[in-house]
Amino acid sequence: MIPPYQHQSENIVLLLAKKDVSIADEMGLGKSRCAIDEASRLWQAAQLDAIVILCPAAVRGVWDSPDFGEFQKYLQIPYATFRFDSRYLVPPEWPAGHLMTVVTNSQFLRTPNRLQDFLGRCRKLGRFILVLDESSKIKSRTAIQTKAAKKVRELASRCLLLNGTPVANSLMDL
Repeated sequence: MIPPYQHQSENIVLLLAKKDVSIADEMGLGKSRCAIDEASRLWQAAQLDAIVILCPAAVRGVWDSPDFGEFQKYLQIPYATFRFDSRYLVPPEWPAGHLMTVVTNSQFLRTPNRLQDFLGRCRKLGRFILVLDESSKIKSRTAIQTKAAKKVRELASRCLLLNGTPVANSLMDL
């Protein structure tokens, strides 16, 4: 596997030092690689059981596609992926000795029943890192999906915010 670039190595050092981190590099600079490398390191050190990705629906395939997904490209350890959405509500049996990877979209968790179901599943994961990809979509403290993300964050042992466009519309977004 290709070693990380210098800016990715610097992000990984930051991830080693802090429990909660925000990476706001431009698109295509390898933010997801940093998250995956950190999850892999923590899993190998027996400090993590799962990685939960909360992202916009359009980004979901970037993470879990079997052909070009980030997990497939960068995870060098045994893992099993579960997509939590309207078509896949029942998780597969997790193979023993695998990092669990869970991908869902923040819009899907707007419904109270789906959110409660997802929170229940997260409680069963054990220790997990929550990755909020395109975190600028989770910005209004009164929005339903922001409140949902906060509830998932309360269960996570670590949190990582990823964003390629931290200032979407105005300084208020920042």
